[in-house]
Amino acid sequence: MTHLNDITTDTNVSTRSKGSHLTIDDHVRISVLKELEYSNRMIAQYIGVAHGTIDREIKRGMVTKMSKQSNNGKVYCYYKEYYDPYTAQERYEKSRSNCGRTPIYQSSPEIINLLDDLMLGEFDFKDHDKFESLDSQKCSPYAALKIAESLVNDDVKLPASERSIYNWIDKGLLRTKIIDLLEKTRRTKAKHGRTPKREQPGKNISQRPKEVETRTTFGHWEMDTVQGVP
Repeated sequence: MTHLNDITTDTNVSTRSKGSHLTIDDHVRISVLKELEYSNRMIAQYIGVAHGTIDREIKRGMVTKMSKQSNNGKVYCYYKEYYDPYTAQERYEKSRSNCGRTPIYQSSPEIINLLDDLMLGEFDFKDHDKFESLDSQKCSPYAALKIAESLVNDDVKLPASERSIYNWIDKGLLRTKIIDLLEKTRRTKAKHGRTPKREQPGKNISQRPKEVETRTTFGHWEMDTVQGVP
């Protein structure tokens, strides 16, 4: 195999930044080195990680393969465990996707429905004396957030600001669309660009010819035409 020769001929130990995760190429290298009966510590030294990382990676990528063999009319099943790099990568990506805090639009779907009803004008304000005067009109994301804060309990998580609601709308996570926001479609973005350099109206006075200072030619003098107060 070509990649087997490439791996075994490279005797340099891999250098990697601290905290970087194993890639699919690293998983393939581990698989090939395991076939060559390298120990976990030797593989760790080659990949450039701690040997505990290799121990956990091999456990994550282990699969069981069944092979059948027939003899004298009988079928025998044999099971063999081996490291599969692509299974390891798939399990890594699945585990990685579960990292981090769960977004509010996933953990609290009732908040999404409430914000949608407020921004689409589908919320019934008659059931709430405090907002009875609004008469089921459409709310902006900011107004919807403030109304939601007064309607839900303190233990319910809400978006930090209306900017989060705008981001959810842009990502298509809400039923509300940009066209449903009355003010959003009317506003125009300010154009931020470099101000063009102001052109000089003419030559600077310091560039006038020397003969002007002699005041011997008509027009080469200055006069104040404004009459002052006596």
